Amino acid sequence: KINAEGKVLPFKIGGTVSAPKLIIDWKAIGKGLIQPKLDKVKEDAMNRANQAADRVLDKARQEADQIRQTAKQKADQIRNEARRLADKERQEGERLATEAQNKANAEADKLMEKAKNPIEKFAAEKAVKTLKKEAEKKANSLRSTANATADKTIQEGDKKADALEQEANKRASDIIQKAEEERNKNLRK
Repeated sequence: KINAEGKVLPFKIGGTVSAPKLIIDWKAIGKGLIQPKLDKVKEDAMNRANQAADRVLDKARQEADQIRQTAKQKADQIRNEARRLADKERQEGERLATEAQNKANAEADKLMEKAKNPIEKFAAEKAVKTLKKEAEKKANSLRSTANATADKTIQEGDKKADALEQEANKRASDIIQKAEEERNKNLRK
């Protein structure tokens, strides 16, 4: 390098040993002048590419969040509907159980009214006791069946809702993964 008029100029030595020639390295000068500008252009291009890739990734994340949110809303609807149906099934079971007990009580009252003498009253009391016991068994059976059906309805609703949310989470994860892969692929270029 030679200092000329306050500037450093790169040069090459050419020619022969007996007649050396100093040749200014115009290529190195050009490279020295252009390289910082090229580096700036490359940096700007990389920044723009990163920003574009980040926007694509953000959009994919938003889409994934929307998919998850929609699935959660639908899953909540399924769960709420299952619980509503289960409550209805339990109420119906309770209604049938109460109806069976009321019917047995009405029959018991009729039997007791018909009994006139002590022997008939004794027999009626035994029959009433048996009738009420059977009515209680039937009522408990109706309640138990209704509760089991209600529990099954809730389980099926939860299962459907969970499957819906899992599928949505998988789709959302796939969207984000593909966006990240595309981003990384584009940044390598």
